[in-house]
Amino acid sequence: MKMSLLSAVLQEVDKVSTEDLKKHRDVLLPGIKDLSERLQLLSFALQQNFIDTYVNFTPTKSIEQLNYRNRKSNIVSDYEKYAESITTYRQKFGDKDDEFSTCCKKLSVAYELFQQLCIVAEAKKVLELANQEFGRYNYKDAMLSVKDLQNQLKNLKFEGNSAKALSNLIAQSENQLALYSAHLSVEWEDIFSG
Repeated sequence: MKMSLLSAVLQEVDKVSTEDLKKHRDVLLPGIKDLSERLQLLSFALQQNFIDTYVNFTPTKSIEQLNYRNRKSNIVSDYEKYAESITTYRQKFGDKDDEFSTCCKKLSVAYELFQQLCIVAEAKKVLELANQEFGRYNYKDAMLSVKDLQNQLKNLKFEGNSAKALSNLIAQSENQLALYSAHLSVEWEDIFSG
């Protein structure tokens, strides 16, 4: 009698857990798929812009035309929410669902690529601002911003035309830094020889 009662209770608990799992999964999965799609769309546009800017040297759309800032902000916000929900889901239910795990992995990979593309998408603006700062005799900030950009670029890994674009961007940042150093050397020489 006790054994059948215990068995019935365990079956009921398992049934509730399965229903709870399905309910949570049905809420999370469409949102994760939507976010993955939005990530891929913006990433593709950023990658194309990057290649057009640093390989073809003819950007087709500016970052502003892509509504980059707004879209990035929304994606980052949504990703943080879903990352938290995914963690809670996994703590509660584990990794029993292959489709859910696959979607989460795709989201993670897409977000990592997106973050790398954001660095290169913002690089042009960083270099332009560094030039403005250098023109205002704010040498330290100009050189540090370019150096910081170079450190970020060293950690990126791309393939194909994106790798060529990255190589060209790194070369441009190195040239810009060399130009700043040469200009400073001339100024220091003038100061100490004058």
